Amino acid sequence: MPWIRIEIGAPGRSAETIGEKLSDLGARAVTYLDEGDSPVLEPAPWAVPDPDAWSAVRVAGLFELDVDLRAVRSAFPGQRMEVEFVAEEDWMNAWRRFATVRKFGRLMIVPSAPGETQEGDYGVPVPHGRASPQAPVVMRLDPGLAFGTGSHPTTRLCLEWLAGRDIGGCSVLDYGCGSGILAIAAKLLGAGYGAGIDHDPQALTAARANADRNGVSVAVEHSDTFGHGGGQPGGEAQGITGPFDIVLANIVSGTLVELAPRLSRCVASEGALVLCGVLPDQVGEVIHAYPAFEFRAPKRLEEWVLLQGERI
Repeated sequence: MPWIRIEIGAPGRSAETIGEKLSDLGARAVTYLDEGDSPVLEPAPWAVPDPDAWSAVRVAGLFELDVDLRAVRSAFPGQRMEVEFVAEEDWMNAWRRFATVRKFGRLMIVPSAPGETQEGDYGVPVPHGRASPQAPVVMRLDPGLAFGTGSHPTTRLCLEWLAGRDIGGCSVLDYGCGSGILAIAAKLLGAGYGAGIDHDPQALTAARANADRNGVSVAVEHSDTFGHGGGQPGGEAQGITGPFDIVLANIVSGTLVELAPRLSRCVASEGALVLCGVLPDQVGEVIHAYPAFEFRAPKRLEEWVLLQGERI
């Protein structure tokens, strides 16, 4: 069937925000194209093409014919916009031609691709078994039902934190897992056990599918039943209860404060607690909610902050 393609030009630094808006408005696929004079045609080894590095970007969203064009235009007041009809094509896979590859230390997130070889489509070997602390690690992840592809600053902060540590053999809990990106990354980086908790059934479905795509085992459970299994970290049949060597929660600050008693119980005696989704003026309130932890200096990316605490 034909589609409607809506293209918006913008500075590179705002590309991801525009892409997220287009997705929220119903875009079935979003692509990023360089519009300035800084294309990344053949990056150096391990270099990553990123819209943020481009001076100007065209962000294109592919919509079904019943898209509310008035709503889309009102979402981008004053911005240059082009609307066109396009012929039928396998657009749900065609977006991969332009999908952004992201690198976080030794962790690289790339889109999956039909017919990929053992060496992958980006010349990076797909790892098997436990990763060494120095070995590059590849995660295959496509945009889908649940939040989390590594583009948002809070997710980037968490991924960089994981990739910067030797977590070999650790047990890791991703609370509010969305697509499962943090738990899956932990497993690929060598964690012995990975678990994800979320309240959204679609997120749990996406997390399972993404774990399978990456060849790792991640236990997932709905937040309503979490903590009632009565066992140590294990499969879903036992229930996911902890304690864990590492607990990550990439959620808004109000929820982090509300969940403080539950998350605190999940951290092992010498474990680490990583909280993200916090704005600078919310740091004090969040830290105050976790009196059993000593927090390091906050790490900031754009307007977001990551807090790392160790149990006292």
